[in-house]
Amino acid sequence: MQGGNGIEAVTVGLILLVNEDNRKLVSNENPLYLLLKLVLRDWNDDSRVIKQIERTIWKRSKRDGWHFIYIFSLFADQYEKEIMKNRDLSVDTFLENNKEIVAQVMKKDPIDATDIDFTKLSKVAIFTIISFVSADMDEACTIAEVTKDIAMEITFADKNSMKEERRELIGYTLNYVVWFADVLLHCDDEGRKILVDSFLESVDIIGNDNTEHLLTWLIQEQELYGKIDEFWKIWELLKPRMIELSNEKERFYYSNTNRPVGKDRIIISYLFANSAWRTNIHRCALLSEERAAFFDDFIDNSGSLKAMFYALAKLLNTVGMDPYREKGIEWIYKLVEKDSECKATLYDHTLFYLEEYIGSFVARHRMEFRMDAKLAQKTQIILEYMVSQGSQIAFFVREQI
Repeated sequence: MQGGNGIEAVTVGLILLVNEDNRKLVSNENPLYLLLKLVLRDWNDDSRVIKQIERTIWKRSKRDGWHFIYIFSLFADQYEKEIMKNRDLSVDTFLENNKEIVAQVMKKDPIDATDIDFTKLSKVAIFTIISFVSADMDEACTIAEVTKDIAMEITFADKNSMKEERRELIGYTLNYVVWFADVLLHCDDEGRKILVDSFLESVDIIGNDNTEHLLTWLIQEQELYGKIDEFWKIWELLKPRMIELSNEKERFYYSNTNRPVGKDRIIISYLFANSAWRTNIHRCALLSEERAAFFDDFIDNSGSLKAMFYALAKLLNTVGMDPYREKGIEWIYKLVEKDSECKATLYDHTLFYLEEYIGSFVARHRMEFRMDAKLAQKTQIILEYMVSQGSQIAFFVREQI
């Protein structure tokens, strides 16, 4: 069953009706009991009922939130098993057959994450429980921690393991990537470090596409929630592994195009160059002038030359144009120094981005080059490098210095 606006309104109404007089009843007079019936009929990865529960129940009552996911954890898998044996089994009959257990569960209070035995649950049930918990609540960090060994393994580890299971769970894992990004942005520093460390232990950072999806979602979601400081704490926690990755030997990837693959694609995403920035936006709150030190450090320690050339050249033509228009020349010069013999085959579009940036830089500083020999020399070396890489535009711009 997939409900529209009507069932969503019913879901919210039931949550709002829960009170001390009805919460322990084993009948349709208990809104939580009716809510369980709705969910058992509809707990797919795109359930509107579940989305509405997630949006409403925790803000209404954390006690009800824990109570509901505990009840679900006890009956979800059992109901699925029994309905596979008997397709005619209704939710009402199932709950009636388990009335004594339901009564015990309804009376249990208080409840928290320690009451739920995730090791005995199916993967689908685990991901469904996760989806019940709003990412901006403290409880989300708790759920993320207690489910990390299972959920992160399925979502971020080697995609060739458990292939069949992963295929069946793809909708849930895509939802989990977004949810996990939001949790990282909302949880406290201690919880954030625990989760990032667990992610780095679990992840097949190159082989699993969800790594790139997570980086992209973090960039996108921080803008939605205004979580700039929290975002940079995550980015700094990831940075040592990203620098380590950039210095690893590249795995072999067959490609008939000269586009980033493997570790370079991850590095480019980490350096903000795979995000869908709006056209003609040359500044954003996330990338302020003060964040230039992040790029300085990464350039000094990273070994992914082609990835950095592409990412920084693109950044200097998009959201990094205004804050880093002057700093960018130092970054490009450092990269050129790392490839002084011009052995790197730059990725497609890298030269275009470099031509756009350097052309604009030379036009702005044309009169200064005579008085600043050091700046003129650095710019000249960059242009010589670009000419060696096949840039005809750099050949003509060089004459303006």
